[in-house]
Amino acid sequence: MTARLDLAVALIITSIAFTTRDMGIAFISGMIVRKMEGARLRKTLNFISQVIILWAIYWIGSQVALLLGIPIPGNVLGMILLFGLLCCGILKLQHIELATNFLLKHMIFFFIPFAVGLMNWGSLFYDNSMALASAIIIGAIIPFLTVGFLMQWFERGRRK
Repeated sequence: MTARLDLAVALIITSIAFTTRDMGIAFISGMIVRKMEGARLRKTLNFISQVIILWAIYWIGSQVALLLGIPIPGNVLGMILLFGLLCCGILKLQHIELATNFLLKHMIFFFIPFAVGLMNWGSLFYDNSMALASAIIIGAIIPFLTVGFLMQWFERGRRK
């Protein structure tokens, strides 16, 4: 909890420091922030505010999952909440587009710890290799065939 609070305080202090115009170099949370002006300043503040919005939606989803005790992870509830907010028009895409584009662009880096962690399970993969291979192959073939058949069925209906 304190790490989250420290992160929130650091983001607030950083955004306050970015808004002061006559600031040369400030030391904030161990980072050096150089003087920025104009469009770059607006883009940085916009990015920080969008990350805070995304983090708040994630946090609300986690709190709902924790309070209700439902077996759905908080990040999944956060994505459902984000989808609902976007569909209802409460949250516009431009309010989160800069941060989401950045996160999508660098998404591969979020999988590195997971992939490294899988290396500890090598014996499990070796022991269950046939079951895993079957699940991967069947899991790829079924959607492929389903989409193909559905597209053919829709095309036949469209031609009539």
